[in-house]
Amino acid sequence: MPEAPSPYLNTISLRMRHHAGPSGYDKLIENIDGNVIVPRVPARLCLRISTKLFNPLAIHSGSLWYHRLNLQTELLAAKQWLSRNNQIFHYLYGENSYRYLGMLKSAWARNNKILCTYHTPVWRLQEVVKNQQHIKRLNGVTIVSTVQRDYFAELLGEQRVHFVPHGVDIDYFSPEYANAEKHSDRIRFVTVGHHLRDFKTLANVAKAINGSYPEAEFIVVARADRMNALRNIPNVTCLSGISDDELRKLYCSSHALFLPLIDATANNSLLEGMACGLPIVSTDIQGVRDYVPEKNRILCPLQDVDACLDAIAQICEHKVNLKEMSLASRESALRFSWPAVSKLMKKVYSKVSEET
Repeated sequence: MPEAPSPYLNTISLRMRHHAGPSGYDKLIENIDGNVIVPRVPARLCLRISTKLFNPLAIHSGSLWYHRLNLQTELLAAKQWLSRNNQIFHYLYGENSYRYLGMLKSAWARNNKILCTYHTPVWRLQEVVKNQQHIKRLNGVTIVSTVQRDYFAELLGEQRVHFVPHGVDIDYFSPEYANAEKHSDRIRFVTVGHHLRDFKTLANVAKAINGSYPEAEFIVVARADRMNALRNIPNVTCLSGISDDELRKLYCSSHALFLPLIDATANNSLLEGMACGLPIVSTDIQGVRDYVPEKNRILCPLQDVDACLDAIAQICEHKVNLKEMSLASRESALRFSWPAVSKLMKKVYSKVSEET
């Protein structure tokens, strides 16, 4: 009996502006063959027309992050849906981009399947996506943290929920770019990003540690409007809008990644720091535990300033072996290279295509 043809893959992609050039979940498509559907900004006249036509549907989508360009992208996906049979449509950011395509399954199923990856912690997803009925039309969901599993299993059934970790460019983010600055008389902790970062705890830690360990310095890379709590703290340097190369050099010249979080599923900064060989000091949540093994991390309870101070002190007093932790971080990051992640995703595509 001849083998069934492989499904035709369409990825509905989205580029997050705040991600570094070599980072972001859209890097997955560089390792997977198929058709890529992306938002297209129309010409001025078309923009006016499309705004008038599409805005009402976008507004009534029930999703705070679903906008006119997302709807336009779904129309392109719908056109592709009608073009052939045996296709998979993979939305790389389900919370942003997916809303209406599943309605075609009842009228023009054509043996096509829809898969979404969701990145947002469940409590925040429920705030952003008010109505979950469209999620129930999916053939599968890929999650980037195991903490999301129960929520989607309740909507879709356990067999349709697949954990595939986020990836990182291990060639760009690499300890090979380290320089002598790391071996100076300063002990540098770097914090990167703004989404769900706990800047209040970071500020309290930096203030408290300054008297006891003046050699400790904190470099924070984030949006300027998110760092108000960190201004005028003498051992904190705030940076915004730096280049990718500057970011990489900053990782490699630091002694540890200090990443206090409010919550997280997967985290680009965490993976970038690990790939550059940084020991991790972060918040004890499942989204961190899914990626960082015990041998290269110090985890602190949520918003626990004293625990964070103790972790920083351990590093300043050389009570932990930073070299061993650094090697362990790099070794751990190799498991999340994009080629490795893409192999896992291809297995999910096969499972989704077999669904009846």
